[in-house]
Amino acid sequence: MTWILARVTATEVVWSRDDGVEVGFAKQGLGEPWSDEKSPPPDIDVYAPPRESVTQPAMRPITKFAFRMRFTPQERAAVEFAAVDNPAATTQQRQLAAGLRAQLRDFELAEQIQLDHPELMGAVRGLETYGLLARGRANEVLLTPPREDEVAGA
Repeated sequence: MTWILARVTATEVVWSRDDGVEVGFAKQGLGEPWSDEKSPPPDIDVYAPPRESVTQPAMRPITKFAFRMRFTPQERAAVEFAAVDNPAATTQQRQLAAGLRAQLRDFELAEQIQLDHPELMGAVRGLETYGLLARGRANEVLLTPPREDEVAGA
């Protein structure tokens, strides 16, 4: 039997059998690790459609303020603190802080935020990689469809 990856969101993964019947999902609270108990057994064939065959609607751009508000106050503070230059830090740490300051400056200069822009997606996922965001938060920030009050020019 073949299992097909039906859909993925920030909080769930839904699988379906090759006959189209959805048979399982993994769902955890935001920031919690994924549960493997509902994933397809490892001894069966699993098929995920090629990325180019999956069509997703383009995300509408959001305002800079709406993007900032997608982060918690603690996350915003952690990013701001990590961006501070510390002359006593190692060269690598100082370079990472400088890179973060450059990204923050890019966000300041942007007229609007395009959530599906590859550079933005990489930057937000980098915050998670470096521990400034909890596991799973980058996808929540990036993949949550914009509300009408977040849309730029609305």
